[in-house]
Amino acid sequence: GLAAWAHNHLSVVALAQGLPDQACAECDQAMDLIAGTPEPIIRTMCANAFAQGGQRDRALAQLDTLETYARENYLDPYCFGYVYAGLGDVDAAAENFTRAYEEKSSQIWALGIELIPEEVLADPRIRDLVARLDYPQNR
Repeated sequence: GLAAWAHNHLSVVALAQGLPDQACAECDQAMDLIAGTPEPIIRTMCANAFAQGGQRDRALAQLDTLETYARENYLDPYCFGYVYAGLGDVDAAAENFTRAYEEKSSQIWALGIELIPEEVLADPRIRDLVARLDYPQNR
């Protein structure tokens, strides 16, 4: 419900403020509230927060849940790219972000503003995608 989304958004704020432990704590609360439900977007966001917060095993567990979900449901490849970006897997992130761009993902717009580690954003494939998104600051 809404409380899970609130904790999810608070985790994003904490991550933006450089507080990965707080981001993970907010995700813990979100995860408790969505237990037993798919909620792929919250799982995606929290997997990224767990990864950036040094809780790699928890991030990989969420990635596994997302992959299981995607076997029977559509899941935007941007979600996978975002998780892989948090995990620092540049190749998998670039592959999924490129697929999202090619599929005209409804979430690809966030690539230029999302909380993605700098080493991932520095990759030429991802820089090229951000440039193709044609943000005003790219002009």
